[in-house]
Amino acid sequence: MKKTILFLLAILLSTGCTAKVDDPEDSNDDVEVIEEVPLVYSKFDGSVIDSEEKDNERIFAVMFDNSPKARWQAGLSEALIMYEIRVEANATRYFGIFKSDKDIELGPIRSARPYHLQLAAMYGAIYVHHGGDNSVISQLSKYNISNINGMSYDGSVFKRKSHRYAPHNSYTKISSLNDQADKLNYRNTNDFVGFEFYKEDTNISEHIANYVYLNYGSSYDTEYKYDNATKTYQRYKDGLLHLDENSEKALDVKNIIIRLIDYTYAPNGIHKQFYNTGSGKGYLISNGRVQDILWTQEGETTSPKYTSLDGSPIKINQGQTWIQWIETYENITISE
Repeated sequence: MKKTILFLLAILLSTGCTAKVDDPEDSNDDVEVIEEVPLVYSKFDGSVIDSEEKDNERIFAVMFDNSPKARWQAGLSEALIMYEIRVEANATRYFGIFKSDKDIELGPIRSARPYHLQLAAMYGAIYVHHGGDNSVISQLSKYNISNINGMSYDGSVFKRKSHRYAPHNSYTKISSLNDQADKLNYRNTNDFVGFEFYKEDTNISEHIANYVYLNYGSSYDTEYKYDNATKTYQRYKDGLLHLDENSEKALDVKNIIIRLIDYTYAPNGIHKQFYNTGSGKGYLISNGRVQDILWTQEGETTSPKYTSLDGSPIKINQGQTWIQWIETYENITISE
């Protein structure tokens, strides 16, 4: 009998240690439930942003000089997206997309070309340039483009720098552009459709691409060299490391889109006219890898669609993207 009592006592003690007494004041009514808010990613570079409304605000499309006398340019590292496209002979110029909420110095600024107007219209951006042929300027209304021309605001919105000679010394600032855009009652929104981004850093294929070379011609050749530590490409122009004049730091490029695109000559026999509608081939390069892609574009001012060879839309990694227009495979080297 004694053993039985001791056994029952042991059971009571053990269960008593784990038993929970209901407390009427112990309620979940006062527990704050925190709902997880989905992250919003920029359609331009995939970065996390406050809201879609912020991503749809005013942007500037800026023409940069790329003459050897204009290097290095100011502000390129701050661009959301950058283009390199031929203008005449071997020469190329840069076209960059910039948000309007950072006060960045930009330059040197140069003149307009018709295909750059078409790009500005595609983005719904305010086009920033310094001059242009009359046949080009007359097309601003055709594409319904708001523009800020250095020829009209030289010395005010645009300042001449003393460390370079004209026409390679015209600079401006985002704040100055914003002020002028407000005075002209220009739009505060943009039309860019946007890229689709990976939420985490992703290898786009199994094919290695540590080195990229684009043969534009003397003084304009472009190279990209992959840095495995930063998982970005450092850019080289005519054999020299490409720096941002503002920071004196090398440009770090996350994605490179090479678009094979043919051109003809404008009526003046000097400038280029590109066949930017229809379809063609190209490459997507990111994270030290390369993927064959296709592009299609219905109209001169509509966003091109970039797809894999199977027709599925491409995704790119978060970061700055450079889009290189070039004519033939023979001008491109991609290697390990």
